[in-house]
Amino acid sequence: MSSKRIYSLLAVGLAAGWFILAAVPPAQAQEIRNQAEKQKDRSEIRQDRRALADDAEDLDRLSDLVLEWDYLRAAGNENGANDVRNEIMAEIRKDLAENKTQSAKARGETRRAQRELRSDRREVRKDRAELAEAKETGSAREANEAVRELRDDRHDRRDDRRDLADDKRDAANAVDLLNGKREIARELLEIQKQPGMGENNGVPGARTEELLRRYLELSRQEIDLGERELNEDHRELREDRRETREDRRQR
Repeated sequence: MSSKRIYSLLAVGLAAGWFILAAVPPAQAQEIRNQAEKQKDRSEIRQDRRALADDAEDLDRLSDLVLEWDYLRAAGNENGANDVRNEIMAEIRKDLAENKTQSAKARGETRRAQRELRSDRREVRKDRAELAEAKETGSAREANEAVRELRDDRHDRRDDRRDLADDKRDAANAVDLLNGKREIARELLEIQKQPGMGENNGVPGARTEELLRRYLELSRQEIDLGERELNEDHRELREDRRETREDRRQR
C-alpha cells in the first residue's frame, strides 16, 4: 500500500473519530477521550518496559566488553585489545542511535502533556461558565454538580501541570545525557586514530579507559531515568482511571 493511500486512510479515520465525539454528549465524549488516554498510557508502559530491559542488556554487554578490553590491554595483547575496542565503538554507535530515538520520544510526550493541559484549561473555563449559569438560573442540584465538575477538572489540571513539568525535566535530562555520550564518543573516535591505543601505559589507552567509565556511568543514569519515567507512566494511568470514574459519576 502506498504512503499516500495510508495517509488518506488515517485522515478518514481521524475525521470519523472527531465526528463520533461530536455526535455524543460531552460527558460521554470525555469518557471516550479518557479511555483513549488509558490505552496510550498502557502502550507507553509496555514500550518503556521493553526499552528499559533493552538498555540494561546493552549496558551489561558494553560493560563486559570494557572489562575484556581492559584485561587485554593490561596483558599487553594489543591486537586483541584493538579488536575489542572496535566492538566497543560499534556498540556505542548503536547505543547513540537508540538514544536519539528515545530523546525524540521524550519530546513527543512533552507535546502530548502540553495538549492535555490546554484541554484541561478549556474544561475549567467551561465549568466556570456553567457554574455561573447554574447559580443564576439553575437548581441547587445543578449548581452542586457544576461545583463538583469544576473541582474535578481543576484537580485534573493540577495533575497535568505536574505531568508536564515531569516530562519537560525528563526530556531535558535525556538530551543532556545524549549530548554527554556524543561528546565522549567523539573523543574516543579521535583517540582511535592515534597510535599506541593498546599499550598498557600509553596516554591514549588511559584516556580511553577514563572515557569508557564515564560513558558507562551515563548509561546507568539513563536507566535510572527510564525507571523514573516508567513510574510516571503508571501514575498517569492511575490518574486517567480516576478521571474515567469521575466522568461516569457525572453522567
